[in-house]
Amino acid sequence: MNRNHSASSSDGDDVQQLKLAYQMATDMAQFKQGFLGRISHELRSPLNGLIGMHQLILNDLCDSPEEEREFIAKAHDSALKLIKLIDEMVIISKTEQGTDVMEIETIPLTEVFQDIYDLTYLQAANRNLNLNIVMPDPEIYVKADLRRLRQVLTSLVDSAIAHMSEGSIHLHADPVPETQQVYLYLEDQRSPDCWQEPIDLLNTPPDSELTWNGSPSPGLTLMANKLLLELMHGSLELLEVPSPESSAKRGTSRILCKLPWGSSDTENPTDTIQN
Repeated sequence: MNRNHSASSSDGDDVQQLKLAYQMATDMAQFKQGFLGRISHELRSPLNGLIGMHQLILNDLCDSPEEEREFIAKAHDSALKLIKLIDEMVIISKTEQGTDVMEIETIPLTEVFQDIYDLTYLQAANRNLNLNIVMPDPEIYVKADLRRLRQVLTSLVDSAIAHMSEGSIHLHADPVPETQQVYLYLEDQRSPDCWQEPIDLLNTPPDSELTWNGSPSPGLTLMANKLLLELMHGSLELLEVPSPESSAKRGTSRILCKLPWGSSDTENPTDTIQN
């Protein structure tokens, strides 16, 4: 009887695991479908702007040679930004497919935060934004691919800078021993609605070049970085505000990135991840 009960319990566990695996696979399929939809929409916007400017020139609608050169310069600048966006998406695709191998190391988080500050403080200052990056304890380490983690955090801060006209951006880290993770919090004074996507993305009329600022939209930035963090065994999520553990007020966007906690006792071991 106990044997039968044990077998029944084991079967129940197997069924539960299968259900969980199916749900995870379904969620990932939906995520990738939305990601591809967002990329398609993101590329249409600057491409339509480029085509529009070229049409003005080809149809002799410019008032002067100077205006014509101005449109050509804008089109060239947009093309370069478009190539940069495509390159970023190619890197993510190669990483997910395993053709671009991640190197997971034990990294001092202070080093990463200093890099983020060095890469973004001038842009924030030029837009009169208050960039507050709180340097973590030098003894806090995370397990991650240094290049990819730097890319993720820089991208998130850059997105905030590009889509804000005033306010502050705040980045800090909290180790959580109970889960053996380090929580990275990014807060800025945008409405959380900035991350919401249209229900039917592909049927949404793309923005013109005149309103495209050359940066990926917050939605694409969020999805791309979520995928990269998950490939590093981390996660990214949006938090509701205000919350008990934060002084953030309503109208504030809060992102939580979770990474495995590293140990400084090891000789900085390096693992490779292929997917």
